[in-house]
Amino acid sequence: MDHITYPNESADYRTARNALLDDEIALRRQIEAVAAKRRALPPAAKFPRTMSSNASARTSDPRR
Repeated sequence: MDHITYPNESADYRTARNALLDDEIALRRQIEAVAAKRRALPPAAKFPRTMSSNASARTSDPRR
């Protein structure tokens, strides 16, 4: 992949910077792929009305 170069940069810097940019692009693609899998998940189970996701937090509070 072609990347921008800047005046007076060393060849070692450009090589390392290009490798880093390529890794960042690959990471972003992986993040997007995981997000797509998350969006494709079927709906989660529903809790009965008598249950609450923070019910244990309410009962373990010593002030209540």
